Amino acid sequence: MKPMRLEDILFSQGFGTRRVCAGLVQQGYVSVNGEVQEDPGAFFDPENLKFKVQGTEWPYFDRAYLMLHKPTGTECSQKPSTWPSIYTLLPSPLRTRPQKAAVQGVQAVGRLDQDTTGLLLLTDDGKFIHRMSSPKHHMPKVYEVTTKHEISEQAIGLKDCTEVPSAICNCPKIWRQVSGVGFCPANLRNISKPEALARLGLCAGCGHIGVT
Repeated sequence: MKPMRLEDILFSQGFGTRRVCAGLVQQGYVSVNGEVQEDPGAFFDPENLKFKVQGTEWPYFDRAYLMLHKPTGTECSQKPSTWPSIYTLLPSPLRTRPQKAAVQGVQAVGRLDQDTTGLLLLTDDGKFIHRMSSPKHHMPKVYEVTTKHEISEQAIGLKDCTEVPSAICNCPKIWRQVSGVGFCPANLRNISKPEALARLGLCAGCGHIGVT
């Protein structure tokens, strides 16, 4: 990678406008390789660069990729309506990394309901988000669900993977072909009957899929 001005490095990592980043350096809040820097225009190779801002170490990343275990009672929205946003769980620089789009910072790849827990991927890589969430790529997602009552084998009805009950998938095109291989857009399996625990696999690109 080409060397970058220190203020530009800080800007690219979400530490504020270039003027704010220059101020952080000039006030002695930034150190590189253990040495306090006071020149915002000093050049550094950003690859594998580690620096400290106000005592907190930050590695340089051209793109940010995060794994977040979403807790209950949070919304996957920048403008939550009722519950706190998952983005409040992130350090400020990750929320303000500059983007060409109107919304700045990392974005969630897909969403989980406020009462759902599980893995969320967040990134500022638009191409990665599209590849993971676009229906065209048929990216499968797996959920473990606990139901109030045990799910009967009749309700599941997916042993031969040739049909999906309407209670599981309301998509009219329930059998599709991808590269000549047929698959169901929804797949449900009991994994623990006494606890009414099941594993639900969904494949994007089927329209509206839900469990009732």
